[in-house]
Amino acid sequence: MTKISSFILILTLCGLNLFSQALQEVIPPDFIKSVSLRGKGNDSYVPFVQKGDEIILEFDDLYGDEVDYYYRIVHCDSEWKPSDLSKSEYINGLDEQRISNYKNSLNTLQIYT
Repeated sequence: MTKISSFILILTLCGLNLFSQALQEVIPPDFIKSVSLRGKGNDSYVPFVQKGDEIILEFDDLYGDEVDYYYRIVHCDSEWKPSDLSKSEYINGLDEQRISNYKNSLNTLQIYT
């Protein structure tokens, strides 16, 4: 299970041009399972976070390899269209960084990361 304790919103949209387009949900590959995006400390998995709270993304990679995954954060309006805000207005930190906080499975029949 991978835990990211920084701001994360979108994992698989790295190669898409998002200007003035409505975002479309991207289905993860078959080897990515149990995707969860929630606020830190929110164990109820309600999709709401308070301003300034951290966001945690968790998922299982069933290949079990230590693959390089990157994330991109995109601020959207209520219609899921990218807003005109600059990244410095909604991100405190860096964007498009490699995910380096992960754990490999131990003593399981199915390997995963």
